[in-house]
Formats: sequence, structure tokens, C-alpha cells
Amino acid sequence: MPKRAANGLTLLSAVVCAGSLLLVGRSFFRCDSLSISAVKETVSSVGTIDGQLWLLHGPAYRFTFYSSQPVAAVRAGVSMTWGYLRGFPRLGIGWGSMFEWKYLILPLWLLPVLTAIPPARWWRARRRGGRGFPVESAAPAG
Repeated sequence: MPKRAANGLTLLSAVVCAGSLLLVGRSFFRCDSLSISAVKETVSSVGTIDGQLWLLHGPAYRFTFYSSQPVAAVRAGVSMTWGYLRGFPRLGIGWGSMFEWKYLILPLWLLPVLTAIPPARWWRARRRGGRGFPVESAAPAG
């Protein structure tokens, strides 16, 4: 891969990492959710809370809605919902259904971790003076 393209992708990865870290931090204070209805009488929703990304799909009237509220107002309902789902709540991974709603819960911390790898490798290579190891000349000096 050409060096400029690799550096550009590394910079893009660093920007995505920083943005996703801000989103993870915000999810511990604010619960953001977006609901969109594309098919009649079904709604798909996306929400962030406590470092988790919640994807929901279920029956509802047709509407598009965005809300942002303090996490404290929603945390009790989220804890109750985990009782109906399978997965690993401590890791933020879950799936299942409750009533007629289908849930998929993914960890928000995964994106910053994965996007931090290329910038960390770039920084480490620059700190050591480039990639690889130094090669000494076999020719006699003199």
C-alpha cells in the first residue's frame, strides 16, 4: 500500500477513534435514541446507554423520533430488560426478544479499541525510527 494512503487511513482511524470515545463517554451521562419506521406498523430503533449500543425492532405506529435524556431516567428500565435477554451484560453484549420486540446489544467500547490499533502502530514505528530494525553495512570502513 502506498505510504500516503496508509498515513491517510491511519489519520482517519484516529479521528474515528476520538469521535467514538466521545460517544462512549456521552453514553454514561445521556441516553440518545433514534426511532425510524420504514415499513408499515414496525419501528427500528437505535440507542446508546452505559457504553452499549441498543438495536431494537418491533411493532409500533409509523413515526420518526429522536430523544436525548439523562441516563438516570432510563437505567431502571434497561436493567429490567436485561432480565429477559441472553448474553453477557458486563461486556455489553446481548440478544433476544421481549414481548414482540427483538433486541441486539453491542458494546460501544469495541469501536475505539479497534480504531486505536493503526494509530498506535504508526506512533510506535515513528518512535523507534521507522519500521523494521537497523541494518549495518558489511563493507569495511576505510
